[in-house]
Amino acid sequence: MIVAFDFDGTLAPSFNLVNRCIIQVAKDNGIFLKESDLIPYYGPTEEGMINNILKSDNGANFSVFFLTIFYILYKKREIKPIFLCK
Repeated sequence: MIVAFDFDGTLAPSFNLVNRCIIQVAKDNGIFLKESDLIPYYGPTEEGMINNILKSDNGANFSVFFLTIFYILYKKREIKPIFLCK
């Protein structure tokens, strides 16, 4: 049996948080984006989006920074899980 689920945006309202993290990674690399600027980059993973935005293949390196930002914002309760069962 295989169980698959889509966490981001489905089980947790993390979509805006992911966008904020990607925008911060871009900003720290001299690229200033608004959330609406990310639309053409949707499709690949976050690492792929970062690679495409930075025109680089170092997304794995930037992913560590992305995850650090994500964790900090998560700890500040920027996202809250959705509980399906009570």
